Amino acid sequence: METMPNTPFRKTILYLISKLSGAGFLASIFAVYVLLVTEMDWFEFSEAISGWFFWVMPFVYGIVSSMIIDLIKLKLSNKRRSTEIGLYILFGFIPFIIYMEGIMFTIIAGSIGAASALLFLFGIYLTKQSKILRYVVAFVIPIVLIIMANIDFTTKVNWKEEQTNLSYQATFDYFNGKHEIPIEAQQGQIILFSVEFTNENGGGHGYHVRNRLDNYMGMEETVNQHAVEVPEDGIYRIIINGDGIKGKVEVDWEIRDNN
Repeated sequence: METMPNTPFRKTILYLISKLSGAGFLASIFAVYVLLVTEMDWFEFSEAISGWFFWVMPFVYGIVSSMIIDLIKLKLSNKRRSTEIGLYILFGFIPFIIYMEGIMFTIIAGSIGAASALLFLFGIYLTKQSKILRYVVAFVIPIVLIIMANIDFTTKVNWKEEQTNLSYQATFDYFNGKHEIPIEAQQGQIILFSVEFTNENGGGHGYHVRNRLDNYMGMEETVNQHAVEVPEDGIYRIIINGDGIKGKVEVDWEIRDNN
C-alpha cells in the first residue's frame, strides 16, 4: 500500500495535531478532575468547563509555550529529555511568577502549572503511540467538552413564575442550576434590584449580573438593593442560581438615570 509522501505541509499538520493532542489530553484531565474529584453535578461541571481559563490554558498558552520550547531546543546543544522536561516545568511556572500574588501563591499555583505542563508533554508522547488515540484526544474529546459546556443542565421541578415589567417571582419544589431575567437598559443608567429567596430545605442559592458578552458586572450594595452602572446600551441579565433548593425567589428592579 502506497503511503502519503512526508511533505513539509504534512509534517506541519502532524506537528499541529501533536500539539492539539497534548492540549486535548490536558483538558480531559482537567475535566475528569472537575467532575469526579470535586464531586460537581452536571450543571456545575458544564459551568466550570465553559470558563475561559479551562480552554485558554491548554489550547492557547499550552500550545504556544510548547512551540516556543521546541524553538529553544533547536538552539540548545543539550537536547536530552531532562532538558525538555525542565523547560516545560519552567513554562508551567511563568504565568504565576508574572501574576505575583505572593510567594506561597506562586509556589502552589506554579507547582500546579508545572504539573499541568508535564501532563501536556505526556499527552504528546502518549498519543504518538496510536493514530486513533491521537485523533480522539486532539479532536473528539475537545468537541465533546465544547458540546457539554454549551448544554444547560438546569433542573426545575414544579416551577411556577409570574413576571411584570419591574418584578419576577417563582415558586418551585426543586431548583438546581440557573434562571436568567433579561433587563434592557441604556448607557448612563443604573439598574437597581433586589433578590430575596425563601429557602424551605437548606439548599444553596445566589445571584449575579452579566452583560451581553457574558461578562460579570460589578454590583454596588445600597440599602436593601444592588446597583449596576450601565456602560452601554444593551440587555443585562440578572442570573439567579439554585443548588438543590426548594422554595421561592422574588426579584424586583428599577432603572434610573445616573444624574
